[in-house]
Amino acid sequence: MKQLIKIAKVLIPLALAAYLMFETFKDPQRRRDLFEALGRAEYIWVLISMLCAWLSHMIRARRWKYLLEPMGYRTRFWNAYHAVMSGYLINMAIPRLGEVVVEARIVDRPNRVLVPGLASEQDRPDIASGRVPGERDEEVDAGLAAW
Repeated sequence: MKQLIKIAKVLIPLALAAYLMFETFKDPQRRRDLFEALGRAEYIWVLISMLCAWLSHMIRARRWKYLLEPMGYRTRFWNAYHAVMSGYLINMAIPRLGEVVVEARIVDRPNRVLVPGLASEQDRPDIASGRVPGERDEEVDAGLAAW
């Protein structure tokens, strides 16, 4: 059963992607337009923008790591990076939910190191708002109250 679930986790997204690609490009004119546009593109700008985006994700992961350390949560950089990337993916489906997902992926890891007495359940809204506890402003408080 577990093997079947692992296979389904791979095959279902691949099948969905293949179906969506087929539906998008089944018209020959759309395929020609795509290849013409790809031929005219200046790939140096694509490369530069990809590098800048990747660097911003790395910086954001480092920021999460530093934000959580004073609260007693220790995590490896790559765990924070993958949590940030998961948050971006979730934000595409449900806007503003990504911050909660980042916190959940970092804080709720079974192998995390928690310094006793420094972090608790009441810190979670501060983590989700991206602030250090006690340093929230009125806009954040109003947003959390509305949420």
